[in-house]
Amino acid sequence: MKRHILLNPFAHFAEIQLVAAGLLATAVGSFLGWQCNTRFDGVLDLHFVSQTTPWQPLLDNGINLLCLVIPLYLVGRSINSKTRLIDLVSTALVARIPYYVLPLTNTGGFMHLASMNLVENATKDAPIGLGAVAANIAFAALAIVATVVFIYWLFQGFQTATNSKKNLHKWIFGGCIVLSEVISKLLILSVN
Repeated sequence: MKRHILLNPFAHFAEIQLVAAGLLATAVGSFLGWQCNTRFDGVLDLHFVSQTTPWQPLLDNGINLLCLVIPLYLVGRSINSKTRLIDLVSTALVARIPYYVLPLTNTGGFMHLASMNLVENATKDAPIGLGAVAANIAFAALAIVATVVFIYWLFQGFQTATNSKKNLHKWIFGGCIVLSEVISKLLILSVN
C-alpha cells in the first residue's frame, strides 16, 4: 500500500491534504534554500550561490509554482472541462517536493565550492581534484532522481486531474513543462 501512495499520492489523498503538505514542504524547502544558499531559478532548475536573501528562494518557488499551474490548468481544461484548479495546484506543490531536499547538499557551501572549483580548474586547464568531480557527479545523480520523481508525480497528478488517456496529451504535457521552465526562468531573471 505504501508503495502505491509514493507512486501516485494524488489517488490516495484529498486535495486539501496534498495542498497542506505541499505548502509546508515549499516553506521548508524555501527555508533550506535560504540557509544553504540555493536558488530555485526555474521549474527544472536549481543553482547554488555564494549568498541568498530570505525572500529569494520563496519568491523563486512561488514563480515556479505559478508557471507550472497556469499552463497545466489551461491545457487540462481543454482536455476535460471538469478539471479543477485545486487539483493542479496540489499536483504542482507536491511534485516539487523532491527539489526541496537538494539544498542540503550545499550545507556550508560545499557544493557551491565544489562546482566553482571544477569550473575554475577546467577553464584554466589545471588538474581537477577527485573530490570536486565526485561531489558534482553525486549531486548530478541526486538531481536527476529528483527531476524524474518531479516529472513522474507531476504527470500522475495531471493525469488524475484531467482524466487524460491519449498519447497526444503526454506530448502536450511535456510542452507545458518546457514552456513553464522558459517562462519561470525569464520571470525570475527579471525580478532579481
